[in-house]
Amino acid sequence: MKLAHIGWMDSRPLVWAAVCFVAGSSAAAYWSPGGVFAAGLGLGLLLAALALAGQARPGLAAACLAAYALAAGERLWADARSETALSAQYAAAAAQLEPPELRAEAAGTIVSPVEIDGDLVQLRLEAMRLQAGTAQPAKPLREELLVRVKLAHEQELAAAKGWRRGDSVRIRGTLELPAPPANRGGFDYRRYLRSQGITWLLQVQGADALQAAPGSPRSAAALLGRMDAARSQLGSALTRMYPAEQAGYMQALVLGSQDETDPELYRRFARLGLTHIMAVSGMHVAIVLGLLGFSLRLLRLTRERILLLLMLAVPPYVLLTGASPSILRAGLMALLGLAAARTGKLKDGLHLIAASVVLLLIWNPRLIESVGFQLSYIVTAGLMLGVPAVSRILPRSRSRFRFARDALVVTVIAQAVSFPVTIFYFNQLHLLSLPANLFLVPLISFIIMPAGAAVMLLEPIWPGAARFIADGSAYGNDWTFRLIQWMGEWDEGATIWATPALWWIGAYYALLFGLLHRLGSWSSRRRAAADEAREAGDEDTQPLVPSRSFFKPAPELKVPGNRTPSIYNKWPLRPKLTGIFQNSTWILLFKPNHPLAGAIFAALALSLLILHAAHPGWYNRSAAIVQVLNVGQGDAVLIRTPSGQNILIDGGGTVEFKREPWRVRRDPYEIGRKMLAPLLMKRGVNRIDLLIATHLDQDHIGGLEAVVDSIPVKKLLWNGSLKESGKTPVFIQKALSKGIPLYGANSGMSLQPDRFTRLDLLWPHDSLQLGVEEEQNEQSVVLLLTLFNRTFLFPGDLGSVSEPAVLTAAAQRGLPVHGRPIDVLKAGHHGSRYSTSNAWLAYWKPSISVLSAGINNRYGHPSNDTLLRLRQSGSRAVRTDWNGEIEFRVTRKRLEMRLLREPTNREQQ
Repeated sequence: MKLAHIGWMDSRPLVWAAVCFVAGSSAAAYWSPGGVFAAGLGLGLLLAALALAGQARPGLAAACLAAYALAAGERLWADARSETALSAQYAAAAAQLEPPELRAEAAGTIVSPVEIDGDLVQLRLEAMRLQAGTAQPAKPLREELLVRVKLAHEQELAAAKGWRRGDSVRIRGTLELPAPPANRGGFDYRRYLRSQGITWLLQVQGADALQAAPGSPRSAAALLGRMDAARSQLGSALTRMYPAEQAGYMQALVLGSQDETDPELYRRFARLGLTHIMAVSGMHVAIVLGLLGFSLRLLRLTRERILLLLMLAVPPYVLLTGASPSILRAGLMALLGLAAARTGKLKDGLHLIAASVVLLLIWNPRLIESVGFQLSYIVTAGLMLGVPAVSRILPRSRSRFRFARDALVVTVIAQAVSFPVTIFYFNQLHLLSLPANLFLVPLISFIIMPAGAAVMLLEPIWPGAARFIADGSAYGNDWTFRLIQWMGEWDEGATIWATPALWWIGAYYALLFGLLHRLGSWSSRRRAAADEAREAGDEDTQPLVPSRSFFKPAPELKVPGNRTPSIYNKWPLRPKLTGIFQNSTWILLFKPNHPLAGAIFAALALSLLILHAAHPGWYNRSAAIVQVLNVGQGDAVLIRTPSGQNILIDGGGTVEFKREPWRVRRDPYEIGRKMLAPLLMKRGVNRIDLLIATHLDQDHIGGLEAVVDSIPVKKLLWNGSLKESGKTPVFIQKALSKGIPLYGANSGMSLQPDRFTRLDLLWPHDSLQLGVEEEQNEQSVVLLLTLFNRTFLFPGDLGSVSEPAVLTAAAQRGLPVHGRPIDVLKAGHHGSRYSTSNAWLAYWKPSISVLSAGINNRYGHPSNDTLLRLRQSGSRAVRTDWNGEIEFRVTRKRLEMRLLREPTNREQQ
């Protein structure tokens, strides 16, 4: 009887249908409808080719294409549903008002935990009625709003702490659209909220503007509210038992609640790629179910009853830990696995993960954009496919070393699988991440986390035992924190990666899973060959002796009768790992059908792909880029020279005001850490060859501390002064501690990073040599940048008082060359009326003037007087508050300007 051919897709039809379903949901989330259609067309052609090649049955190919279309259609429909009457009715009104605010009153139900951070309270409201403006009546609707309440007095904290999920509320506030991204590739808050089904913000001043009352006790929100209260009560036990610096960490570790986690501790974990420990996931579910199952077995319950009780325990645990995407994935997989085990149908973990991802995306298609959701499924699938394949090709180890070997394999596979997502979202990977995960994850997962859970449960009934366990685990936490800090201080190990393109991520996963598939297929064939040889032999048959070289034929087998051993027995069964890729070129050229030829090809292609990601701009060094970043009310300019060197001028910053203690937030917004440093890393700035601080005002240097902390800096140039009674700025202190050379600027200095780039310093006249200068504006570093034959002038916050002296110095040096007009002027002091004088404009004659200012800033920058002078001089004015980031691309032949967005009609008026 002739067996029918089975294609490689036919062996797992449900898994491939789920893959296509995820592809459709992802395409609809990240691409336009045209892109979704084009991707679907490409997928259809690929599936048709596979069907014609006999690798997939036509019915399976059609089902996979239908799964893609179903998922894409569901996501597009979900996006269309979010365009409710509120969005359609008030978007135009919100865009036309001056100032841009729309007073509104909403009524609905709180559907999220109430987060209190200093004087800011944040919650989500499912609005059922809303009235915007005074002329229109309240409209019934159903839309989720993000509500931000700014408390006016400390006494309002008590009222805010009484708000609960499930409460019915009436709120008065200002309806706003979230701000669009300020820079290319920067954090898009509007898109982030849209991925969670939120289109509008409701800004509320004072707790008196929110009136809360208990809602229906039977609603889903009320049930979740009771879970929030239970989680808070359990977390308070950890707060009482652990030191203050560890209590928030233990709550995150045991309950998944990160509200009280120390931000600095979280950043240390993030630097080494360890933040997944603080997110409740499959490991937590496995440990909890394992402990519960062990306890039930002690009660001598039947297997079926134990499985049923474990199934009943999963949903409460998922809700208790906050129902994050990772715990939803783990909980659903646990339920499906327990149900399959109870019915005797548990065979393949990949079918469990396929079923769970489809069910979750049907329930909420927006989960596909969650980083936790993506990492959870990618890492789980990678471990299921990769660990068996890699383990089978490794030499057998003694039982006492098997745990260490298995832990190493799991860690390496998890790191390799999560690598693209890590660099796409976080743009950094520490070289010590692998050993940190290898040693610390088992310690924390199997000792510290169970100890914390025991403390939480024992504290109400046996405080003495809880204290004993807490003291021991706190000691372990101390050593863990010290080790993480010590490892994270190795700055040379912190690698920076530019955000890769989506095609790169797709190619990486295709090659990686192709490599794992080939290794698994090869090891399975070899194992089958070994079984065939053993079955064919008898007691007198000599065992197969592995050859020393992987590609050297093994000794002949003694096989009784006329049976012929499998061709795969010509290679040893357990080769050394170092022999796998020996003579790989020989195999690819002369034996392309060798079992490992595909694996070697995938490994080589994967290496080239990683090399491309490490040096993304190696093939495009013909142009220079000048990017005036939008950092609000401040300055920051990134310059990339034609040779690939990076120059950063200033780093923005937020002026800090003294706040009452109760208003201080756990992790206040700091522009360098939250915006500038991540943006630079996103663009692949893995070093700064020259960092220039024009002067020491906060709106120019506030973000430089985070930059010096995060990105290697080779040289630092500033005006040589000090401020605030001689106190050394923090970013200079950090530069000194890292051994970065510091230089004071002097008029007359010139720097030439490469043969196409020149920096001429025009001011200050003499370096202040650490002299104290409280008023820094008139001592700003002024420099003239020449890229190819194009010129840019950066005067910092220089005012009209010092502009004549700078013009004299420039004329003495013959700058600009031949008296030609400059191309771009960065207007001084954000366009203040006391800078950019008529004489200044008449001398430089700029074609384009850039003004860096924050939206609706309190200083009124840029001044109408300055804008009038620019218009009269014939210089085109562009501004970061209206246009966002402003980029200039310079080549030998031309200068191109690109704006992030054009100003609206309201702004132009």
